[in-house]
Amino acid sequence: MRNIRYLLTTSIKQQRADLNEFRELTYRCASLRLDKICTYNSLIRNLGKNQNPDDVRACVKREAGTDDLFCEKFNPNDIWGACDEQDCPFYQRNNDFFRILKEFEKTIQVRKNFWDEKMR
Repeated sequence: MRNIRYLLTTSIKQQRADLNEFRELTYRCASLRLDKICTYNSLIRNLGKNQNPDDVRACVKREAGTDDLFCEKFNPNDIWGACDEQDCPFYQRNNDFFRILKEFEKTIQVRKNFWDEKMR
């Protein structure tokens, strides 16, 4: 019912503007998703065959053929988990990752609720 009311009470010009805004949100989500992947990849340090993971500082340590090892202060699933260890060489990249992650989650939520908000 709200869809019909929106179509009947909203001008074509406004409907087009709303559609363009939704498309921009979609493009922003895609861009942020790519930024999130790129910044996550910047947190990875590939380990050599004889390299001890405990001797390497990185948010994500990757050995060929094994699962990624995470720094004890890094949890990519916790949106508020940015590192506070400022002397770490990955500190800035880590904070960039979480800044982008927060922005991505926020933009996804705005996009998800977009049409419900417009049709109120």
